[in-house]
Amino acid sequence: MKRYLPLLTVLVLFLLAGCVPEELMLRRDLENDRTVKIGAVLPLTGSNQRYGLKMLEGLRFALDEVNSRRGLNGKPVELLTFDSASTAAGAARATESAAAKNVVALIAGYDTNEVSAILPKVDVLRLPTVIPMATDDDHVGFNRFVFRSIYTDRQQAETLAAYLWYWRKVMNLGILVDMSPKEEYSRNIAREVARYFGQLGGNVVCTAEFRGEDYEKPLRRIMTHAPRAIVVPVEASLAAKIIKKLRSLGYQGIICGPDSWDSESFVQGLAGLQNPGDCVYMGLFSSDSKRKEFREFNREFTARRFHTPGSSEIQSYDALKLLLIALGDSENLLQFEKNWLAIRNHGGAAAVYTMRAHGGIDRTMYIKAVAPPNVTNPDPYIRMLLEFQYSKLETYRDSIDVGSED
Repeated sequence: MKRYLPLLTVLVLFLLAGCVPEELMLRRDLENDRTVKIGAVLPLTGSNQRYGLKMLEGLRFALDEVNSRRGLNGKPVELLTFDSASTAAGAARATESAAAKNVVALIAGYDTNEVSAILPKVDVLRLPTVIPMATDDDHVGFNRFVFRSIYTDRQQAETLAAYLWYWRKVMNLGILVDMSPKEEYSRNIAREVARYFGQLGGNVVCTAEFRGEDYEKPLRRIMTHAPRAIVVPVEASLAAKIIKKLRSLGYQGIICGPDSWDSESFVQGLAGLQNPGDCVYMGLFSSDSKRKEFREFNREFTARRFHTPGSSEIQSYDALKLLLIALGDSENLLQFEKNWLAIRNHGGAAAVYTMRAHGGIDRTMYIKAVAPPNVTNPDPYIRMLLEFQYSKLETYRDSIDVGSED
């Protein structure tokens, strides 16, 4: 070990002296730039267009607020948009286009495929990039220019497992997995829920695979094991179909899902279901939250945009605000990262954020439930069950009442 000490000493002195390697310098000219240019790589066309447009709406709302308050260090912030066309190749091209326009940082990516294509580009182009929506664990920690404002697949899987085990006292769990080639998200969530649930002492009695919409036989197979709960990590509209099928087959247990259910298409897909039963899932935020920051954002957004914000809008809004905090007067990646890690207990619209090293994040987690139709709501609707910081999972054994299932 001693032979490495001189090199480490030189490196420390090098950094303390302010001599930062060129590859860690950010792409900005504080003296001559009239505006601070931020790029947004979003799916503005293609299969994910509606989500990209919602993300853009959230970014523009944040931009208006920032520029009404002197921008960043007295300079207006300019948002330049680049269309990924909902493809990985499109996201890579859009990132290069953003760099050509001299943006200093990026908000990038709606889904895993887009973000994965962006990663090698931002490292070479020296563009600090904040991911507001994609949850794949491999997106941060290995790339020095990539940061996240959303939790990871592992974090939401751990939260789901803990909720089922401690809050609901579930002992036996079934898991449905979509094995279609592009459904890596489903496989990630399924694997991590099984792992965490097993660590807690629970028993995964059956893991059934399917492809496309050929899920009835796998569901019947899971039901033969009589699990108290079934985890269904699939996209929103498909989740609604599976819930309807499970109820029609007579399953009366808990049906549980990740944040992919947190979408308008999920609620729309449940229309006409008179008895959704016990359905819970992870949420990116909740309109039932009592936090002051969310209430103020929701009121202003609704008044100015004439509709209530969804997950895409609110996550993107927070992402831009967090990016600008870290950007500050940063001229290099070391300063940017220092500012990013100094974000602690920051009250955003969607969550309270504390940034951790190596891409880690502690933020507010939400458990939502499907409520049955009533006089006011003719179709199933969503309500919040729980709101807590992810870090609380480390101590919740002693801090929650596990005696009730309500």
